[in-house]
Amino acid sequence: MRIRIKAPYEGAQSSGVYGQDGEIPIGTEIDVKDEPTGWAGRYEVISGGDSDEGKTPVLNPELGEVEVGATNESGRTGEPVGDVPVGPGGVGGPAVYAVKEKGSGWLVITKDGEEATKSFRKSELDGFDAMSDEDKADFVKANPKD
Repeated sequence: MRIRIKAPYEGAQSSGVYGQDGEIPIGTEIDVKDEPTGWAGRYEVISGGDSDEGKTPVLNPELGEVEVGATNESGRTGEPVGDVPVGPGGVGGPAVYAVKEKGSGWLVITKDGEEATKSFRKSELDGFDAMSDEDKADFVKANPKD
């Protein structure tokens, strides 16, 4: 594999990488057997390197094909972020709305398991389950949680 030594940060005058004969200048190209991971951030692979070699990708077959950027999970923590709903179809699918009993004849609509609306009587929610996902979302927006 062939690598090129680069500046560790913009404007740096020195590579900070040293070999047997002293510092290796920025821009120097070197042939190496393996990636020099100890020099991380101070080189770039320019040919012959396959950084994914020997690595097996982890896929979730239940999600099927997902468009790049269609996730609502943080790459760092895996926690949901932003306004992209998680639905029954997987990441990026429609939000899951459900009617839940609160007790004493009161019902509430939940969105992805969390209460999302004010309380209603049963007669006020007749037909909610038959609505389209878009109509359910509009109904929830029009009746926010108190």
